[in-house]
Order: sequence, then C-alpha cells, then structure tokens
Amino acid sequence: EEHSCYEVVLGIMASLFETPSLRDVALRHIVYAWPSRFEVLETRMQLQWTALPLVLRQVLLSQLALVMQIITWEMRLCRPILLQTALTGSDKITGNQRTEMMLAAAENLQEVVKELCSPSSSSATPSSPSWQPVVVSE
Repeated sequence: EEHSCYEVVLGIMASLFETPSLRDVALRHIVYAWPSRFEVLETRMQLQWTALPLVLRQVLLSQLALVMQIITWEMRLCRPILLQTALTGSDKITGNQRTEMMLAAAENLQEVVKELCSPSSSSATPSSPSWQPVVVSE
C-alpha cells in the first residue's frame, strides 16, 4: 500500500512537469520539499535486483523510472548556461529569485551527477553521500 501511494505521488509530480505552466511550481516543490531525491535514486540503483521478489522488483523499477523522469526535468530546467543569461536579462524581482533558486539547484545537480558517475560511488553507502542536499533560502 505504501509503495502504491508513493508511486502515485511520483506520478503526480512527473505529470506536473508535463504541463508548462506548472513546471516552475513543481521545480520549487522538489527543490524545497524533497532534498532526498538523489539519495532515493542512489539507493534504488544500488539494490540487488536479482535478489528481490518479482512483484517488488516491478514496483521499485516503476518508482525508479518516475524518480529519474522527475530528476531529468529538474536537469532540463536548471541548465546553468541558460540560467546565467536569464539572470542578467531579467529585471523582475520574482524572476531573479526564481533564477537564483534554479542556479543553486543546478550547482547541486552538477555535484550529484559527478558523485553518481564517479567510480567510487558504487562502493559508497546510500546513508553517507559525499554531496549534500541543496538548501535554498526563499
């Protein structure tokens, strides 16, 4: 039941990114309210999949796919080069705040991707990542 509920929530979050007018809200939500998303991804990727029962394997793979879809949207929306030009060209305070939040998330994403792609990350334990969740002040 918990897995089903979690999968529904992930599906809702992923669907928010599909609607262009809701992407900003969805991005703010995951940055502020879900700092463990990369830890969830790393934990799922380190599972011994062959040792899991088939039903659990299917559920966890579905969750992993949704988490990866959400993180992919975050990466698309937080590209540092695009954000830097948006920051210099924006005069609105809310636009600047949004861009600064996205820049902070983009910097964190770069560290997370480096950590996940490094050869030593396969021996790291999910409970002790070398990267820290992004903390962005509003």
